[in-house]
Amino acid sequence: MMNKHLVFSCLFSIILFLIPKTASADIVYPARLEITEISPGVYEVYYVLPVVQGKVLKAEAILPELCQLITDRKIGGDAFIKWERWTIRCTESLHGKKIGIEGLQGSQISIILKISMINGRVYETSLSPVNAFYLVPEPPSFFNIAGPAIRDGLNILLSTGGLYFLLLILFMMKARSFNWLNLFLLSTAIAVGNFLATDQLLIIPGYMGLLIPLILAALCSIHYLHNRALPSVITHWFAIVSIGMIMGASMPVLGSSLGLTESEMMLTVLFRWVGIFAGLILAYLLIREGLHLFRYFLLDKERWLVYAVGIGSVGWLIYESSLFLIAPALLPKMILYSLILPILLGLMVNLSDRSAERTLLLFSSSSIAGLVWGLFVNLPIIVIPAIMGIVFILITLVLYKTTIRPLIWTLMVLLIGIGGGWATGYFTELNQSYAIGHGIAYWLYSTAVFILTVTLFTASGNVKQGSGISGILLTAAASGLFILFIRDSYSEDLRELIAMGKIPVPFVSILLIIAALYFWPRKRRIHEKMNMAQRTPLTSVILIAMALVCLPFLNLRMQNPISDSGLTDSGSARQILQGILSNTYESFNISDEDQLFEQLSASVDEELIDEVYLDSRRRLNAGVRLGAEVRIRNVEVLSIENIHQRSINSYEYDAEWVVIARVKHLQHIHFRRNKYLGTIQMHQVENQWKISNIELKSEDRSIVPASAS
Repeated sequence: MMNKHLVFSCLFSIILFLIPKTASADIVYPARLEITEISPGVYEVYYVLPVVQGKVLKAEAILPELCQLITDRKIGGDAFIKWERWTIRCTESLHGKKIGIEGLQGSQISIILKISMINGRVYETSLSPVNAFYLVPEPPSFFNIAGPAIRDGLNILLSTGGLYFLLLILFMMKARSFNWLNLFLLSTAIAVGNFLATDQLLIIPGYMGLLIPLILAALCSIHYLHNRALPSVITHWFAIVSIGMIMGASMPVLGSSLGLTESEMMLTVLFRWVGIFAGLILAYLLIREGLHLFRYFLLDKERWLVYAVGIGSVGWLIYESSLFLIAPALLPKMILYSLILPILLGLMVNLSDRSAERTLLLFSSSSIAGLVWGLFVNLPIIVIPAIMGIVFILITLVLYKTTIRPLIWTLMVLLIGIGGGWATGYFTELNQSYAIGHGIAYWLYSTAVFILTVTLFTASGNVKQGSGISGILLTAAASGLFILFIRDSYSEDLRELIAMGKIPVPFVSILLIIAALYFWPRKRRIHEKMNMAQRTPLTSVILIAMALVCLPFLNLRMQNPISDSGLTDSGSARQILQGILSNTYESFNISDEDQLFEQLSASVDEELIDEVYLDSRRRLNAGVRLGAEVRIRNVEVLSIENIHQRSINSYEYDAEWVVIARVKHLQHIHFRRNKYLGTIQMHQVENQWKISNIELKSEDRSIVPASAS
């Protein structure tokens, strides 16, 4: 009966709430006016205007009359911007004075105004043709800080609708472990998350603070309808802190335009926490009194209220998620290791009857340590197969109902957390702007995914140790992790290697498979006569798992005796050129010059190395700011035409290829796409194809989003 009600609820929610939301974005020009106080009363002015279609807007910075020029103006620029820099002295403070731009009328340009005082106050706003002047406010008093901060805390908390659903279902389930201490922890976590988001130390989209409470509310309603039991992991203090930080970071943050000093900023954070805590208390009292009234008038209809909460949370969840159908790019960029590993651990906790709270603490604490390690320490990618080996061993032990000692379980969970955190930090630092903020967000996501997984499968009551569905779920999750592992671990494309006339022989994996077959338990006739049960193939299964983990590594590369070493067809020529160009461009990721030239010599003729090095370095760094780091991410050959055989082992053809590079400047990352068209000549030296000549005909540069790269 319960399944019918759930199906009806979902269908009703879809019909009622499937109304998509819309999204929009504005164009921003790189124009700004920066006024920085370098000594009392002395300010340095930096004024930047964009060059649009070869013209510079005739807009002039207007400063207070009490400020006098004390240095000559320095003027510079390039094809994109024009800048001016000068120094002024002001006889009075800038507080209460107007600063703006004259000449913006008729344009669509907005100018960022930033005023930095020597005492730490920073005012930042945007000047537009409609609002071209800014009045620098006076320093705030204590009451000017406390009042708005408490009001903001109340507003952002009471306007978080998903929180009401979660609190309502928790109180309806009479969760005694959810008490005033939990309210204090939740409010503190929300305030901390909001504070970290202010300085970009935690970056979470606004919708995440709504989706996670809605998902939890829906799962808790299933719990109530099934057995009126609440998984203790939801009310565990670490789960409350993690969910609270996600919600806090997704709420509106303190703006830098407030012009507060560090001490005033901390005071604002404190009073905002007071407002958040007061808002939680008000929500708590509102829900408690509302439930008292409901139970007084409808004593036996509480089950229908649970249905209403479940339908409302699922429907609101569908409504919010409809935005992703319109704009899939708004989905958070997830590191898949931080998604799959907590799902696997959550499944294994349910199957092995381990403490979810203890596993949550072990996994999350070790994950944050691994995350810090991955963000700041470069290690070989060999860490990932180590994670895979431990995960596969643990899955095997769980599925075969093997008794796992608490110490072994603890060590394995710690190692999985450290390895998964390292992989998350490594790939975040490689691909994301503000890597620290996104890395902490991924850590919180993984914690939330673990909590949701444990809650979901304890709610359904269908995942038991040894059941068929448990094997299917674990196999599916482990297969996804293995596919992800193979994708990230192969440094060379297998097809390119075969096209170049070589065969990778995984001799270690072969030896492990042979050992697995040798140790596989056999049921002999004497065992059948004595009615002895066949031993479980635990050792053999672990050896097979290790063989899969070692598959991309420790391979022998042998020459393929039946391969055709010629490049007469475009297919094989394209695959070989793909490998050679990838090796050539990726050598520029090496900081050591000797190693760089050694890798270049493997794919470029010795007479051509210097020319390729200088030309490629110049093209890759063209238009990049001084101090920026350029790293090759991907090379793809688009087409090969007009193949000409110049000699027995020498070919020439027209080729078109694309190079995508990551450009990192301070904490910002973007991706550049260089498209080349040229003629490439290759010849074979000692069974190795190398570029002997290259002539570029055209080059096209563009910026691409991270998802496209």
